[in-house]
Amino acid sequence: ATAKHVVVVGHGTSYGVAHHLAVGLTQLLGTASYVSSGSGDMFDRLATLTPEDVLVGVGLAPYIRHTIQAMDLARARRSVTIAITDSSASPLVPLADHVFITPIDALQYTWSPVGVTWISNVLLAGVIGHDYERTIEHRTARDDLMRRFHAVHDHPPRQVPPSPGRTPGRRR
Repeated sequence: ATAKHVVVVGHGTSYGVAHHLAVGLTQLLGTASYVSSGSGDMFDRLATLTPEDVLVGVGLAPYIRHTIQAMDLARARRSVTIAITDSSASPLVPLADHVFITPIDALQYTWSPVGVTWISNVLLAGVIGHDYERTIEHRTARDDLMRRFHAVHDHPPRQVPPSPGRTPGRRR
């Protein structure tokens, strides 16, 4: 089934990956958004969640309370909930219908976003695979609009990858 709207929430150390996922979903579907407590309207925007929606919570230690609250609200509204997190002990796990856990350990002092970014990219690839024609059509329309309004530097048109099941052409 296809979600009516996908909402992605992530704060603190999770912000970058959550925003990346939301932008990717918006570019592919046009029905996704990033919600944050930083804008002051997080709960106003979450108030419209329905059982036809999906909320993706990205939460890494230390777990920010707003992400947990958003997951809890989505669950109460019977929206599908997905958690991307770093531990089975994460407070997002019991609130999620689907859970992706990845280590964030790194050689340096801080954490590494590699695993979380990989999961984000796998989810985006799954969206493309689920409805290839729709996602490419939406992405192409978006790219055309950006060129029309000169929002981006002129560049050659993006090579559209072949649909699953088609024989790919030669890559340049």
